[in-house]
Amino acid sequence: MGELIMNQNGIDQRQQENVSFFMRSLEGLAKAIALIVAFLFTPPFHNLTVGWVQGYMAHHYGHGIEGLAGLIWFGLVAVVSYHFSKAMIGTALLFGGLGIAMRLLLA
Repeated sequence: MGELIMNQNGIDQRQQENVSFFMRSLEGLAKAIALIVAFLFTPPFHNLTVGWVQGYMAHHYGHGIEGLAGLIWFGLVAVVSYHFSKAMIGTALLFGGLGIAMRLLLA
């Protein structure tokens, strides 16, 4: 039979590959859920705040750029909501995933 290749921590290569695959799967799941959350969250938050942003831009930078400000604000809200939800969901899945991965390693 072939020898098991162990790393510094006493984990064989097969177990390490399983954990790596599992962690990549969790990362992909976090990205997919974050995309859904951003898709659902962006329009309501944009609608609640775009008036204030456009008023602020008109007051401080002059009239005529409200449309551009609203468009840029929509993009910023989408990007921030995606990355914030990815960080929160990724962290939650990571802690849950690490618990499962440790059970796989110790089994």
